[in-house]
Amino acid sequence: MRLLPLLALVVLTVRCAHAPEAAPTASAPPSVSWPEALPPALRLPDTVRPVHYALDLKLVP
Repeated sequence: MRLLPLLALVVLTVRCAHAPEAAPTASAPPSVSWPEALPPALRLPDTVRPVHYALDLKLVP
């Protein structure tokens, strides 16, 4: 009965020691060059017109 755990340990050790190697990769993928990001203009074009207004009125007596 004591031989079974020892035998299992030996089998697992031998099995892990002879694991197949990873296949070599063909080549690295080409690096992607992104265009330089431009900062936002933060202004709407001159052709934009408001479609409605919101009024907030506060009366102080």
